[in-house]
Amino acid sequence: MATEPRVTRETVERMAREVIGIDLTPDEIDQLTPQLDRLLTDLAQIPDADLQDIEPPLFFQAGESEQGQPHSRQGS
Repeated sequence: MATEPRVTRETVERMAREVIGIDLTPDEIDQLTPQLDRLLTDLAQIPDADLQDIEPPLFFQAGESEQGQPHSRQGS
């Protein structure tokens, strides 16, 4: 089922200029427009995902081991 793209060339061009501060070539805009549209389409599906049986991963702060201790560097 084909849907109308939510991201337009104008959107990509404006985001690049106003948010990132760069000017894109027409070829770059043509390449990025469908990629950004696909990314946003995929992200929009996350709230519908059934994650009930998925355990959250463990996260550690940078520089800490699994036990919460700072990592030691070899040769320090």
